Amino acid sequence: MTRYVSVNTGCSETLEAGDRVLFVTDEAGNVCLTSPKTFIHAVWANNHGGNGGDSGDDVRRMRDNDRQQMQEISEQDALDTRTNDEVTDAVLQALITNGG
Repeated sequence: MTRYVSVNTGCSETLEAGDRVLFVTDEAGNVCLTSPKTFIHAVWANNHGGNGGDSGDDVRRMRDNDRQQMQEISEQDALDTRTNDEVTDAVLQALITNGG
């Protein structure tokens, strides 16, 4: 005799005897029982602007920050009037002084 047990996963699906299940913990330490299919859908949603945010926007923001930092470095570099030999000496002195 086969006995089927349904488990509510909190989603629009139920699990039955013989189904594969995953035990997933959240940040608070709560344990949820889910199916691999539901878990994959949740991961996909988080990677495509769901609860995980907009990854494209994050990349654009990081690139803008990088551009701004490079601009600041270029401006500082333009103000530096030392020769290459003077810069090399300063770098070597900093390495020796700091034990590098």
